[in-house]
Formats: sequence, structure tokens, C-alpha cells
Amino acid sequence: MKREEIVARFEKYDFRDPQGHPLVNCLEFQMLLDQAEADNAQVRLLERELCRRQTHAGHDEN
Repeated sequence: MKREEIVARFEKYDFRDPQGHPLVNCLEFQMLLDQAEADNAQVRLLERELCRRQTHAGHDEN
């Protein structure tokens, strides 16, 4: 899910802080999205590396 899609979903829920500000405007929420994107990118890199290793291991066995 893209960042814009996550923000749109939370805007739809209309979560607010005690002062009435939208959740999506909170710095901590934006930082959480940044971390989720970074974690997602890291997982994708690890998945690619695992696939690469499995492919090479299969070639070594033949």
C-alpha cells in the first residue's frame, strides 16, 4: 500500500488528537509512515536476496 493510500484511509476515519487536529497532520504519524516505508523497502531487499540465493543454490546442485 502506498503512503498516499494509507493517508487517505486515515483521513476517511477522521481520527483527531485532543486539540482536534487530524491524525495525518501529526509529526509522529508522519514519522510512523516513514518507518513503515523504510521497513517495507528493507523487507523487499531481503526477499530479493533470498530469491537470488535460492536460484544460485539450485544452479549449484545441477
